[in-house]
Amino acid sequence: MRTPDWLEVFERPFPSSVMVLVKGPRPIVIDPGSLTDADQLPQLLNGLEVASVVCSHYHSDHVGAVAALQHQGAEVSAHAWDAAMVNARDPQACASRWLDQPVLPYHVDHPLTDGDIITTGDVELHVLHTPGHTLGAISLWEPHSRTLICGDAIHEHEPPWIGAPHEGAGALQRATLTLDRIEALDPALVVSGHGTPITDITTALTSNRRRLAQWAENPTASVIYAAKRILIYRLMLEPIPSDDVQDTLHNVRWLRDLAASVDLDPARFADELLQALQPALRTEDGHLQTTAPHRRSPTPIPWHYTATHNWD
Repeated sequence: MRTPDWLEVFERPFPSSVMVLVKGPRPIVIDPGSLTDADQLPQLLNGLEVASVVCSHYHSDHVGAVAALQHQGAEVSAHAWDAAMVNARDPQACASRWLDQPVLPYHVDHPLTDGDIITTGDVELHVLHTPGHTLGAISLWEPHSRTLICGDAIHEHEPPWIGAPHEGAGALQRATLTLDRIEALDPALVVSGHGTPITDITTALTSNRRRLAQWAENPTASVIYAAKRILIYRLMLEPIPSDDVQDTLHNVRWLRDLAASVDLDPARFADELLQALQPALRTEDGHLQTTAPHRRSPTPIPWHYTATHNWD
């Protein structure tokens, strides 16, 4: 399917998500990406004055750079549950402390709920609550072109990781129900938060459902998959000194909580995780790094922003 004229999709390397521009008199940016790529936004948007930023969900690879556009006058919208946490500087906001992933401080101007409509003046987008990957995740639906912009509700080949200890019991089931809702829409084009836009929706739904079903039967597999994704992302932000790897892993909340959720010993789980990830790891200049493709941050990572009480 041809991409609608009003839509521009920016595929970027990790640690950022896909960024989406919806054109019109009041342009909308969806998910401006990681704080590591905030410096690229002026060039990518070619000086465009963005009226609104919409957050599909609150993970750092999607919202880390929201503040860069908000400081230029853009208003920010997100699901009401995410908005309440972000605006209250809740310790769990953006899962930032849990994941050990900093986010530049921002606030949400417009809380959204299922059924709301946002517009550029030319294009109307319908807000759909699509939880699973996170509890407050939303997608945006343009019915005339049957285009769905869905953040991390679905990927082309496999589902997003599920951090059930942080997102709560039933996260896996919510992710499955979200796939049912996507199928019922019968979209012609799905713009996922990572990878190229999806045109073979049936195949994507089948592969995502198959993996979710496997995780339901084997929760440990889901936990291992999530841990792999989180650790690789952490190394994309900044390599870890080799001497500090064990202490770092033993002290991060996500590893302890994921291990506990399936009754695994955290120390042993950390060792097995590092062993399983060996093909994607290397040690260089005394630091553990990842070989996975990514863009290194041009500036030092502001680790203090993993704690939301440092946002103000």
